[in-house]
Amino acid sequence: MMMPELERSEYAGNGKPKKRGRARSVSTVLAEAMPKFRKTRAKTPGATVTIDFPLNGEQIQPGHYAVRIGADGGTAVDLSIDGQDWQPCRPSAGYFWYDWTDIPAGKYRLAARVRLPDGDFKTSKIVRCAV
Repeated sequence: MMMPELERSEYAGNGKPKKRGRARSVSTVLAEAMPKFRKTRAKTPGATVTIDFPLNGEQIQPGHYAVRIGADGGTAVDLSIDGQDWQPCRPSAGYFWYDWTDIPAGKYRLAARVRLPDGDFKTSKIVRCAV
């Protein structure tokens, strides 16, 4: 192995360069080198709500359908079908669920919302489905 030409005082007795200064984390070095990529604080950090199923444009069967909603950063989740009143969803297995029963044939727009700790809501993108 070829060592760079440095004065002998720059090496510890074992042939390795001496450590200089305080060690910095990789994220600190990157943040200093690329300040334009630093994270900015979101209005509601960590709060998300997404209708996982049905998928947008999905054709579902009549009768019963369990709508699955992924949400975090909030205290409760509600679902609205075609802009009607918000209906509460039940938590189970790390998701929120709405048991949609007696579904007549037609096209529908679903939206979910999560209640944030400060009392505000964050709403999902609309998902369209058909029965």
